[in-house]
Formats: sequence, C-alpha cells, structure tokens
Amino acid sequence: MDEIIDFSGVSEFIDTPVKRYSSGMYARLGFSIAAHVNPEILLVDEVLSVGDFTFQGKCIRRMQEVLKNGTTVVFVSHNMESVLSLCTRAILLKKGKVASEGAPADVINSYYQSGGLWTPELSESQAAQIEKIENCADADFDGAASPGAHHKYELSIKANESCRLSPGLFIRRDGNVIFDTTYGRMTGGDVLTMEKGKPAKLVWDIDLNLPPGIYELGFHLEDVDRHLFQQYIANYRTLVISEDKRFQAQYYMNPRVALES
Repeated sequence: MDEIIDFSGVSEFIDTPVKRYSSGMYARLGFSIAAHVNPEILLVDEVLSVGDFTFQGKCIRRMQEVLKNGTTVVFVSHNMESVLSLCTRAILLKKGKVASEGAPADVINSYYQSGGLWTPELSESQAAQIEKIENCADADFDGAASPGAHHKYELSIKANESCRLSPGLFIRRDGNVIFDTTYGRMTGGDVLTMEKGKPAKLVWDIDLNLPPGIYELGFHLEDVDRHLFQQYIANYRTLVISEDKRFQAQYYMNPRVALES
C-alpha cells in the first residue's frame, strides 16, 4: 500500500474521501493500484492525459517493467510518441471500427493521414501542381528510420499556365513546423519560372539527423505573384525516427535541392 500511495503522488490527500478527488488524482491512484497488483492483462485508457510530465514518465517506465514481466498491456492513447515507445502492435479505430492494424509505425502513419491537419487557403487558379512524388533513396522504407538516414524525393511539377513558383519542403512534429525551406531560399532567392505545358523535375535531398520521434514530411507549391499556395501536401509521409546510440545532441537537416529539367 505504501508503494501505491508513493507512486500515485497523492499521499497528502490519501485520507480525503475519494469522491472529493479531481479526475487527475483519481486516475493517478487508479493507475498506481492497477500497476502494483501484477495483473495478467493491464488495460490503460488515456492515463497519460492526466498528471504532470514527471508522473507521465513514471507511468511509461512502470508499463515497460510490466511488459518485461510478461503482462499483456492494452494501451489506449492519442499520444503517438507513447504508442511508438510501448507497443509492438497497433490498431486504429474509427467510429468503433478497425481502420488500420499492424506495426505501430504503419498504423501511426494511417492515423496522421486520416486528416485533422491544418492546410492553408489554396489558389483557385490551379496554375501548377505536383503530379508525382518519388522517393529515390530508400525504396524499402518500412516507416522507421535511424537518425542520419538519407532521403531523396523527386517532384514532377506541371504548369497549367505560365507562372512563377516557390516550391518548398517542411517537417512538422506534434503539429508544429520544425523545419521549412523553399527552392528560393536554397538557391539564393531564385523562383521556379514555369511555362504553360512544360514540366519540371525538382530533386530534394535531406539527411534525417533528428532526435527519436514521429515527424510529418510535406511539400508546398507557392505562387509568388498571387501570394497563395497552389498546392499544400500536409503529410506526404510520416517519418518515425528510431533510437540510435550514434545520435548526439546536435542535429541538422543538411537539405539540398536541384532543378533537373
């Protein structure tokens, strides 16, 4: 009992009637009890949505210990970082039905692809569009990558009318942009001048020197004269960066871009 109370962090309120507990205190105590009775199956539903950062860390470590002891853990969460660190198999539910099932990295990708991401106002002119994106550096990519992995993307761009474009590549984490660059920034302010009916191929090279975690990689195509996006691909790919002992505190993207035609 002492271990349960200490783990929950509510020792100063332990003599208070439980009916007077906040939802967070109730969840803390409930998880602490369940995690200390050596269950065969532990069902954990959004326990990490309550409590501070320290308590969440304690929960993760405790569940890792429980898993090592052979307990089956059913972990329900919208925190993809936690799903990735704890689970060996994942299921995505949509309106009570299985929408995706399999390796965590694949199911996480389906979750992000399912929508809910911010997209900007798009131009109605449809002057240009990205017709095709090819990943040339890692054809056997299975959703997970090590820090430092090299990725290469070829974008085939088509102009429906003559225009001046600023294509870009960006990476987001937890909905926040952590990296964003454009063809203009990479080439000293140049824009991509397109003639109607003539295609162009743009090649992006990046090195994923990123801390372990889940990232969204996307592309945008901005019309520099209209100041609007012709296209905005919010999540072309989910990048799951795995743990790697070679990773150091410093990280960088080292992007390169080239116009092939």
